[in-house]
Amino acid sequence: MSAEAAAGAIAFINSVGNLGGFAGPYLQGWLKDSTGGFAAGLCVPAGVMLLASVLPHLIHRASSAKKTLAQPAPAQGVGG
Repeated sequence: MSAEAAAGAIAFINSVGNLGGFAGPYLQGWLKDSTGGFAAGLCVPAGVMLLASVLPHLIHRASSAKKTLAQPAPAQGVGG
């Protein structure tokens, strides 16, 4: 990866983190006002973290399945 691409990736990650830091407290407050408690506001980040931990495994599995399907079957000899 080039230095320019790495800088762009770091900037993107930083931007997403800043958006989360801005929107998170508003979402937490809205959920507390809507439900009357903090449980929903804590379940949302827990669900997002769970999704973030499972998603790479699913993507890797799908990628591996595509590679397996793309490979030709081994040739079998006559009478074998």
